[in-house]
Amino acid sequence: MKHDTPSPFSPPRERGTRRALVCAVLMHTLLFAFLFYGIRWQSNPPAGAEAELWSAPPETTSKATPAPAIVDQTAPAPHQPEQAEIALQQTKPSKPETTQQQQLAQLKQRQAAQKLQERQQQAAQEKEKKTREAQRKLQLAEQQKTLQAQQKAQEAAKQQRQARLLALQGLAGQSPSAAGMSTNGSSTGAGGHSSAGYVDKVRRHVKSNMAFSADSTDGNPQAVVSVQCAPDGTILNAQITKTSGNPGWDDAVLRAVQKSDPMPRDSDGKAPSSFTFTYRLND
Repeated sequence: MKHDTPSPFSPPRERGTRRALVCAVLMHTLLFAFLFYGIRWQSNPPAGAEAELWSAPPETTSKATPAPAIVDQTAPAPHQPEQAEIALQQTKPSKPETTQQQQLAQLKQRQAAQKLQERQQQAAQEKEKKTREAQRKLQLAEQQKTLQAQQKAQEAAKQQRQARLLALQGLAGQSPSAAGMSTNGSSTGAGGHSSAGYVDKVRRHVKSNMAFSADSTDGNPQAVVSVQCAPDGTILNAQITKTSGNPGWDDAVLRAVQKSDPMPRDSDGKAPSSFTFTYRLND
């Protein structure tokens, strides 16, 4: 049998190497066993643990009770914002009420202002109406005064003409009716005939005082006028002896004749005592 002779060049063999290897294997085996049972115990908890949890709550509650007390003592600060929010929410509804009251007050003010404006407008209208009524009455009174003055003037002129006519008739020894009728339709004057162009001179003189709108009349109406004059041409009487059939034209002609007082004198320096002439619209 060959014995192993250590070489002088080989490293020296250490003692206890096998023992250490055996110990290491044994320790690893125990470690794996502990790990195996530990994992199995955690994954499969024993059923009896639930029964112990049901019996433990009184102790847990009594132990946990002080903790909320500490939280309540340290938590007053967070409650202040909540109370502020509640107070803010309580004050918020008052804003719409205040706004509504303001709107109601503004509405009342507008209504009062509108009523005041309406009263002022009504007062102004009544004042204007009274002013117009007063002006109308004043104008009516002035018109009445003017009309009365015209009537008085016409009456005075008529009386004056009648007096002159009576004086002339007294000189001629004729009655008023005879003097008035003897000259109708004639163109003779006192003591003889008027000149041939005298009637045309009278027409031109009357035309200068005519005021009539020809647009409102159809055709060429003509009216025959009889005039009695004093020697100086003063009209003593004038009347329509033959109507034109148009009352408006007849009145216009008679007014124009009355405005033509005095009448023009004839070639002998005197106006005929009476004459008759025809006046047409187109003359």
